[in-house]
Amino acid sequence: MDSSVSVRIGVISPQDWGLPAAAGLSGKIYAPLGVAWAELAARADAATRWLGRNFDAHTAGLVPAWQLMAAYDRAPAAALLDAAVRAATRFYDRRVEARRTSIFAGGAYEAPGATISTPRTAEAVITFLGLAARTGEAHWLARAEQSGRYLIQARRHGFATGCAPAARRWFDRGVDSWGRVVEALLLLAEAGEDLLWFDEALRWGERAVTMQEEHGAFYLIDGDYYSSSLVADEIRALVMLYQATAQYNFLWVGSNYADWHVRRQAANGAWPMTLDRDGHVVMPTVASADVADIAAALLHLHYVTQDAKYFDAACRALRYTLGRQITPDDDPPGAAGGFWAWDPYHDYALSSGAAAHGARAFWWMIDYWHTYLSSSTTGEQDT
Repeated sequence: MDSSVSVRIGVISPQDWGLPAAAGLSGKIYAPLGVAWAELAARADAATRWLGRNFDAHTAGLVPAWQLMAAYDRAPAAALLDAAVRAATRFYDRRVEARRTSIFAGGAYEAPGATISTPRTAEAVITFLGLAARTGEAHWLARAEQSGRYLIQARRHGFATGCAPAARRWFDRGVDSWGRVVEALLLLAEAGEDLLWFDEALRWGERAVTMQEEHGAFYLIDGDYYSSSLVADEIRALVMLYQATAQYNFLWVGSNYADWHVRRQAANGAWPMTLDRDGHVVMPTVASADVADIAAALLHLHYVTQDAKYFDAACRALRYTLGRQITPDDDPPGAAGGFWAWDPYHDYALSSGAAAHGARAFWWMIDYWHTYLSSSTTGEQDT
């Protein structure tokens, strides 16, 4: 490994980790992925072009804005950052509770006028901090801190998953994505150098380690269901807490959750979307975005543990992800670079979330391997 580069905490981009963007990529096949590094980079670029053709700041969520910021980190084109700013501004104006008299101020609504979601609020914090770092504009940090203060209130009300402002009611059931909350709070602590945020992250993390089942899984939907969408952030958060505190229990729990996934990874590299607490598959459909995001989280765990099984599982997951991307030779015409949302296809929907997670996972693999692993292993084959 290259000891001159140390992975920092980060969610949006490999450059948030402090990794240099790899250049001069080989055209030889890298066997564990089944494609050349140059082809993997081209696939990520194609996903960004697809997003550009289909991006609408009025309807885009925040995760597609992460892809735009990650692409900007590699090639600083103003149009990429401008599009991310437009999407985040629209989201803030329409979806963030900004009334000064509201005890729910800073919370992010799932939809205008709907209930506030704690995970969505954490997603907003991460987005606003990403823009603060890239634009240098202070109002983005202020907006991140505003939403961070909602996360404190959610913790005070039993680590609430959300709330209904009109009824002045906090929820103790629902989607408990504590991983995204921990990420947001640790990033706030790093940006603002305020121990308040670090202490809040610890409170969420200490609660999380008590929630893991003996076999390693977390059931984070209503306390009864596993979801593949509640994996990557949770593994990343636990690794980040370990990096921030050197408390081994966080790494142990994160590794245990990852091990559960390694044992259950399908031959094609994927995981089913939903299981119940008894182990029954509720929905065998695979969500393409989740598989890519889990792969990126496993790379972070591999960096800390140096356990090859996590890198190998990430490679299998990315091979699956590559198979979900539409190439120029595929139908429908004009969709090249996009990713199918579901497997099986069901409604044949393309997903901006899958594109964002897929492209960023490809970049993470490229930059991580070229920074840390290229000198010790090659795995490259002549085409």
